[in-house]
Amino acid sequence: MMVKIKWSRSLCVGIAEIDESNKQLIQTFNLIEKHRDDDVTAEPVSLVVEQMRKNASVYFSREERYMRNVDYPHYYAHKDEHKQFREKTAALCIDVMNRKKTTPIDIYNYLSGWIIDHILHADKEIARFVEKNRHASRHDLATKKAH
Repeated sequence: MMVKIKWSRSLCVGIAEIDESNKQLIQTFNLIEKHRDDDVTAEPVSLVVEQMRKNASVYFSREERYMRNVDYPHYYAHKDEHKQFREKTAALCIDVMNRKKTTPIDIYNYLSGWIIDHILHADKEIARFVEKNRHASRHDLATKKAH
């Protein structure tokens, strides 16, 4: 059964730029639900997967720039997750074009699982890193002022 992903506080990482990209990614993903009964070779399914792939590339570029700006230590591992997603969605697009027996539910299951897992684990880890460094910077500044 396909259910739309609803944006909620539990998906919020607390970094406006990343949260906005994730919201937009989810909105694109939710278009798949409209086509749950379509044949996978139907043009609307193909267009949604392609739109998902293109939009994800834009959002991932923003997120990767943010990680570089904050010197995120797990940047390369996180970037590799994005690369794997791009490759898988490209493969899904090829499957659809080649009329491989991939159903909208298969596409839905992969994308929904990846999006939720990525936000709840990888993206929230960025937020924890930023918050930890924010506290460390305040502590360093307070220590310098005390001396």
